[in-house]
Amino acid sequence: MKQLKYTLLLLFLILVTSCGEDRTHEYVELTEHNTWMYGVMKDKYLWGDLIAEQNYKAYFYDGTKFFSTLVSSVNKADSWSYCLLDSVATDPHMRGFFNHLDTYGLDITMITDPTKMTSRSFARVTYVAPGSVAEQCGLHRNDFISVVDNTRLTTSNASKYLESGSSHTVVFHHIDTISGDTLGWVDTTTVTLPASAYVEEQAFPVRNFLNYRGSWIGYLMCNRLMAYPDEIQTEGDKYLKQLDEHMQYFLEEQPTEFVLDLRFCNYGTLEVARRLASYIVPLNRRNVPFAKTQWNDRYAANNQTFDYDTTLGSLELSRVFIIVSNYTQGAAEWLIRSLKNTLGEDNVILIGNPTKGQNVLTQHVGSAFGHQLYPAVAYVSDGGDNYLYNSLTPNYTLSESNSNLLLYMKEFGDPYEVLFLATLYAMFDDEE
Repeated sequence: MKQLKYTLLLLFLILVTSCGEDRTHEYVELTEHNTWMYGVMKDKYLWGDLIAEQNYKAYFYDGTKFFSTLVSSVNKADSWSYCLLDSVATDPHMRGFFNHLDTYGLDITMITDPTKMTSRSFARVTYVAPGSVAEQCGLHRNDFISVVDNTRLTTSNASKYLESGSSHTVVFHHIDTISGDTLGWVDTTTVTLPASAYVEEQAFPVRNFLNYRGSWIGYLMCNRLMAYPDEIQTEGDKYLKQLDEHMQYFLEEQPTEFVLDLRFCNYGTLEVARRLASYIVPLNRRNVPFAKTQWNDRYAANNQTFDYDTTLGSLELSRVFIIVSNYTQGAAEWLIRSLKNTLGEDNVILIGNPTKGQNVLTQHVGSAFGHQLYPAVAYVSDGGDNYLYNSLTPNYTLSESNSNLLLYMKEFGDPYEVLFLATLYAMFDDEE
């Protein structure tokens, strides 16, 4: 800190002697946002003590660049902390091509012509948000978009046309078996995709029951573990009420097996994750913590143990199956790790792709000079003392975008949907 003060003093003297007048106020105006940010991060950031002193030139950076410089200076693998500008509408929880603020309401993966008849690229639709303009114009999972506004779609121009923006004319196709094992296009449709808009993504878009091999199987898809749509609200319990309604339904039906689909759940809170987990864990297993938080030394008083909610009913199941993907992170991972700690590793079976591996809690800790700071502030453990962990590896690894499973990207909750079907096979793997 002494070196920093010396550098600033030297700069002050240079300004005064070179200009013949006191212009220090100009320096303050150009750097005060970053001076403020440095102080907040040194204090609140989980690894604040490790933030290196910054070269005086860094204080002239724009705020987002300075924030990144501070985070990178601690030499930690922190891809979770972020800084938002008040003047820019940014969704920090964007999933691929889908965001929660201004969107067509779809996500895609680029794929070379699956019929193998050409080397052209197609956008394979993997997600369509209910109520979105993509749904309104008739797009579904496993549609293949080839042309937008008379332009052939490529990997390089896909984001330009399919993330957000004005209305487009879109050409898409369906694929099916046309003879033997040969795949081919069975139809071509041209629609008008309206301009992107806000769509409130449903927290629990699909609930289903399935009688399979004599078992009564419950299925719930959860896309965000939030109490309310935080992109447009600052408080509320809309999603909490929905969670309680869904779980009350399952409690009444008493499934013999339960599938929780978290493939698109990429953010949430500890409180909501704990509530969902409490419904799953048997009453006699709730005597251990759900999770713990560990803050930096200055905020050790914030360290907290989150117990399971013993007032809630339980599905009383000995095991649970969870669908995950590369999008699964944060609260969804904390829920999974806590269930593993409580039910046992072998009783929480994961199907899909490895998760992100977020072991820290981020929090809004500062707002000034047009900047919103969301640094990591605490480790999150699994209820024991394990908080130095990475991504979760599935028991059964499978990608829903696998080119060998082109006909199995069904709607969510459909027993023939690729990851749900894989879950059913995993469920009865010992009977095969």
